[in-house]
Amino acid sequence: MFPALGEEKSSPLFFVTLNMKNLTKDISVFVDESGTLDADKSASRFYFVCMVFHDQRQDITNNLRNVENAFMNMGLPGNLCVHAGPLIRREKEYARLSREERRGIFNRMVGFLRQTDISYVCFKVDKARLGNSQRIHDPLLHSMIGFLIAKANLFTSYDALKVYYDNGQAELTKLLKEAFAIFSSRTSFIPAVEPSHYRLFQAADVICTLELARAKLDTPEGLSLSEMTFFGGIKNLKKNYLKLLDRKQLK
Repeated sequence: MFPALGEEKSSPLFFVTLNMKNLTKDISVFVDESGTLDADKSASRFYFVCMVFHDQRQDITNNLRNVENAFMNMGLPGNLCVHAGPLIRREKEYARLSREERRGIFNRMVGFLRQTDISYVCFKVDKARLGNSQRIHDPLLHSMIGFLIAKANLFTSYDALKVYYDNGQAELTKLLKEAFAIFSSRTSFIPAVEPSHYRLFQAADVICTLELARAKLDTPEGLSLSEMTFFGGIKNLKKNYLKLLDRKQLK
């Protein structure tokens, strides 16, 4: 039996699911980041921004129920909020869990990704190749705008683009608003986003974490010891996790 991982909420999680009365064609954009936008690479060499896309006409109620049931079968709250980084490093609320237990939580989120009709894109900045924060901001903004322009036919086919970000980094909030300004008449930013309320936001966090691991494979330092142990080695990381991401990328 798992130790308690925080108080279980009395109300259900607020997820984006199909509403048959809603005849509009909306797409959700869940955004998460890894690293910091400052130029100092001592804490984080890479900076990632992940966007997970979900057509709100696609009902994911069963997928949400499946992952909740899986958590409860493990002795966990069904509405457990998954934070991939601390989970891998055995930090915070996961400090008392074994590697097998933590990997079980992670794998159920990966199973949710596998079963759910979503796509994603990740934007990466390698600070080792850049000089200052302004030079981080500019290429990141250009990459985002370039992607949105390239996919303009897709995004303009929707009545509304609903962007979900927890405003964890004010600089990224500003950057997102700059990038999505090209769809200003269609885009709305959802206020007061709580990661614990949206499983798809947690999915973006998992993807960000896996993309960071992928990037580390091409560096002299490679994966950290905690990452190597958690994923069971590089071969297992590629086979059981990164191959799935390759199928989910919006290209």
